[in-house]
Amino acid sequence: MIASAMKVSSTEKIAKRMEHELLKDWYVSRWTPDQIFRSLNLHKAGETLLTSPLLEIWIRYMTTNNTQKPDMIGTLLSYYDDGKLFQMIKTAKSNSNTGKLALDIEYALSLYKKN
Repeated sequence: MIASAMKVSSTEKIAKRMEHELLKDWYVSRWTPDQIFRSLNLHKAGETLLTSPLLEIWIRYMTTNNTQKPDMIGTLLSYYDDGKLFQMIKTAKSNSNTGKLALDIEYALSLYKKN
């Protein structure tokens, strides 16, 4: 709902405020990246994961409140194996809306695998 509301100019401001409060609540409540991932049902997104507006919310939380970036890749890998994740990245790289995100995840994944 928040992600959809952000795309409409008349509801964008309130949607951003709602998202801010949600992110703050997760942080104050000390939710783990995995708990948030599951609460957004991203573990069930499958092939549509990288196009999900909910993934954008999760990533905003991770980049704003979580300094442990490996948790992001670790969480993704706990639900999607390497092959599945690389296939999603490959598909997303060919889409102008998700290309940058796919490259960012691919880079983070390569760093994660090196460690």
